[in-house]
Amino acid sequence: MSAKNAIVIPHLGASTAEAEENCAVMAVHEIVDFIENGNITNSVNFPAVDMGPKRAIGQRITVLHRNVPGVINGITEALADHGHNVANMVSKSRGDYAYAVIDIDDQVGDDAYDKMSARENVLRVRIF
Repeated sequence: MSAKNAIVIPHLGASTAEAEENCAVMAVHEIVDFIENGNITNSVNFPAVDMGPKRAIGQRITVLHRNVPGVINGITEALADHGHNVANMVSKSRGDYAYAVIDIDDQVGDDAYDKMSARENVLRVRIF
């Protein structure tokens, strides 16, 4: 740079005590939202998925799976085979992986859980 009397310094706004505290609080809120509702925000490795708060009725299911054709069909088929209706669902992908959040109107039994978990390319199923 050839400007006279110029001092170039990096922007350090995110390094203030206030900014670091705000980041810590934000991280805690995001972790609580994931634990309570299955939502993912600001993840480096997973897509952002937000279905809002878990409903008071029924259950919420989250599924981490490989981003390949047919996985969502297999998951909804496993639910339908055991008489469960999907009330709401969102699925997002990032690269080789995808994450689905599904609300159903009733309680998922072990049989449906086992069938979803056993599907090829399903890495993790969580029901709450």
